[in-house]
This record gives sequence, C-alpha cells and structure tokens, in this order.
Amino acid sequence: MKGASLALRAFLLMGPGVVLAFANAATLRAHWNLDNLGTSRRYWEDLTVAFSLYETRDWGPTPSLSIGDAPVVHINRRLHEVVPRAVQREAVRPWEFWRTVQFRGFVNLAPVQLRFSDDTGRSRLSALGFRLLGGVAPYLPLWLPFLAFVPLSFWTMFECLRCGEAGAGGLFLLILASSAYFLEALTLPYSAAGFHLLAALTLVPLSFFAFGPSPTRAGLWLRTAAAAIALHGATLCRSSSIVFLPAAAGLLLMALLRVEGQASIRKRSLLALLLLAVLWSPKAMAPRQAHEIWIGMWEGLGDFDREHGHVWSDFAARLVLDREGYLMEKRGPYWTEESEAIFRRLVLRDIREDPRWYANILLRRVLVTVTQWRLWPTARKTGLSYRPAQHEAEGFVETYYNFVTTADGFTVFGRRFEAPLWLLWAAVLGLASSLRARTPEQRRRLGVFATLALSALAMPVAVTTLSGIETQAVVLAYLLGAAFLIADLSSSLVRSVRG
Repeated sequence: MKGASLALRAFLLMGPGVVLAFANAATLRAHWNLDNLGTSRRYWEDLTVAFSLYETRDWGPTPSLSIGDAPVVHINRRLHEVVPRAVQREAVRPWEFWRTVQFRGFVNLAPVQLRFSDDTGRSRLSALGFRLLGGVAPYLPLWLPFLAFVPLSFWTMFECLRCGEAGAGGLFLLILASSAYFLEALTLPYSAAGFHLLAALTLVPLSFFAFGPSPTRAGLWLRTAAAAIALHGATLCRSSSIVFLPAAAGLLLMALLRVEGQASIRKRSLLALLLLAVLWSPKAMAPRQAHEIWIGMWEGLGDFDREHGHVWSDFAARLVLDREGYLMEKRGPYWTEESEAIFRRLVLRDIREDPRWYANILLRRVLVTVTQWRLWPTARKTGLSYRPAQHEAEGFVETYYNFVTTADGFTVFGRRFEAPLWLLWAAVLGLASSLRARTPEQRRRLGVFATLALSALAMPVAVTTLSGIETQAVVLAYLLGAAFLIADLSSSLVRSVRG
C-alpha cells in the first residue's frame, strides 16, 4: 500500500515538470515542417527504415536491402515527396507526434536496414509506434526521446519521494523542463543524441535508490530490470549511451551488498554475477548493431592534438584512408569494418608511441569538460554563446555546438535567456560546502551528484570534447546541484518565517 501511495504521489508531482517540458519543447519546435527537415539525412533514413518495417511486418535480424541500395534510395526520395504533402494536406502540427497520415503505398517494398555507421533503435521504435498508432506518424521519430523522458521522470520522482527529496526532485524536473539545451537535444532531427542524455539521467533515480533508505530484494531486482531496459534501449538509439552502464552496475552492486550484507561471500558473489547478467541481458537479445567507434576516436583527438595530424573532420579522415590504401571508389564509404580497423591501428599506435601526449590530452579534456570552457562567451557580449574553433585541427566544432542551444540556455514558453555559468558553479560549490555536514541526506546528495557528474565525463574524456551535446551533458549534474541548493534555500526560508 505504501508503494502504491508513493507511486500516486510521484505521478502527481512529476506532472508540472512534464507538462512544462512538453509546452516548451512544442514551442521550440513550432517552426518545424518536413520541407525544412529535408537536409536531415538521419531523420529521413530513420523514417524510410521504419516505414519499410511497418509495411512489410518483417522484423527479422537480416533485412534484405541497405539504405544505400538503389531501390531504397528511390523509396527515400519518394517519401520526401509524398509525406510532406500529406502532412500539409492533413494539417499535422509538429508537436502532434501521434497523428498519422495517408499516402499511396509502394510496390515491391522490402525490409531495409540502416547503414553501418547509424544506430537502429530510433527506426525500430518508430516502426513499433506506427503499428500501435495504425499508420505512419511523421513526427513520431523526433519525439521518441521525449516520450521516454516521461517514465524516467516518474521513476526519478518516485525515488526522490522515497528519500524525502520531493522538493529537490520536483525542482530538478522543472529546471530540465526549462533547459533549451535538454529539450532541443530530445527532439533533434540530426541524430538521437537525446538518448545519451536520458541514459545519463537514468543514473539519478538509481543513485537515489542505492544511496537512499535500505533497499529491499524485490526493489533491487525490479530496478535492475528497469535500468537494463532503459540503458540498452538508449544504446540501441544512441550507441554512446553504453558509457553509463558501468556506473549503473556499480550502483546496483552497492545496493546488493546492502541487501545481502549478512549473506556468505559465495552467495553474494553468485548474486552479483546474476545481477550483472540481468543488467546485460537486453544487449544479448537486441538486434545486432555495429556503430563505428575508431573513426570518432581518431578525429576526436583533434580537440588538443597539435602533433600527430588528428582533425575533427570527415574529409581529413578520408584523406587518411586514401593514404593507407583504402580506395573508397572501389570499397564504398569509409564507415566499414575495414576502415574501423585502420583507424583503430592508427589511434593505438599514436598512444603507444607517445603516452605523455595522450595523458596531456586526457587531462585537458577533464578540465575543459568540468569548467565547460567553450561556453564561457556569452551571446550578449560576443554574439556567440560558445567558443569557436581555436585551431584548424578542431575542424567543424561550430557545427556541433550549433545543433542545439548551448547548455546555459533556458526557455519558458518561447522566451529564451542565457544563464551565466557562474550560477551553475555556485550551485555546485554550495553542494560541495555541505561536505562537513556529514548527515545522511548530504552524503546521499553528494553521492547522486558525483555519480552523474563523473559518468558524464566518460564520453568527452574518452572520445572528444568537440562533439557538443555529449560534452555538455555534465551540465545536467550542475542543474541537479542547483535543484538541491534551491530546495535547501526554500526550506531555510520557510523555517525562518515559521520561527
């Protein structure tokens, strides 16, 4: 009964944050139409694959056609023509992700798979959504991360209530609902990068559970299953989400030790192996997916490399492949298993031959990510809300920092403003100053904050600080710190008024 009561309260308290998030996201994306999404390759390729799966009802592991095959290119172009006209004819608005459209069918349609370099989750989830809705919903692929944010908000609120942190949890959701960076990333046509942020946020309820009141056996296994589904679902849509799996495993193992503290070492070891197996099981059952890694590692070193020729540019990467004897005109695009092997060899060679150079890059990445150095300029003073490329090796970093509003940008019903970074740092410093308190509440808050912040460092430090959206994900931890600080200040104000 207590769990049902908590669930009901969590549902009610998450409401304002979710409603505000949807209202703000709908306002931010009100200008969308499918004609001005024409240059978004990934959106149209996701839609093409989802449409083929929906029409053929073929969910097998080996679709017969690839997105680059001539018949599929024809289908893609045809969808470019008929879907926007259907959307305009039926007056589907950009935020109406549930509305379907009708258009003439295709003959001899076969199931299609994405290219090697793209993740399959968004197209497969879109096809499932089409089946549930009974037709093709053109805007659904763009709103999938937001829809996933709704149950995650409920879980976060539930764990906050369980820990007596209702105020901080509600404030955190409201702050996220006002973050233009977060909302635009959730609805980004270019890629499913919003799932990376959702994977990071999955650690928030998990941390509250692990650091909170004594967990139960049933609660532990339920949350293990929830984390497995959430993180592997996010990874299918955005492969970089896998970086948050180790932190989730650590939190769940910590909770396991608290639950089974009196058990023998043998039993605890077996249970730990079982827990890890459950956490990993969706990966084993999911469709096979191979996303390129090493080309991103090679290009990503351009953030601070000035000695070994790394550049954040696909064109520069192609020149390297030419130099290595990979003839693109004969072997196809550079994102293949063979090209991956070439970049893997080159990256590991440079690290092995010059470890001090690599260690210096890692250190600088940590500092730049923690301080969000690229966000120090303000649009009011410089006309830019980020620091542009400082060296040719940084390539097209401006493009990646322009995909969405930077992480210091906020919005409320269409009105945007840029918050100074020192406000976010003040929240972090306020949280750090509570180290001396050593109360269970403060230890729990620090544990939650540190887990999110350190995990968000993984992608920019391991790969690059030039990727924009992932590099700014650490700001989610700063927003959480702001929620803690505001909740404390509000409580102090209430006590002073009553006293």
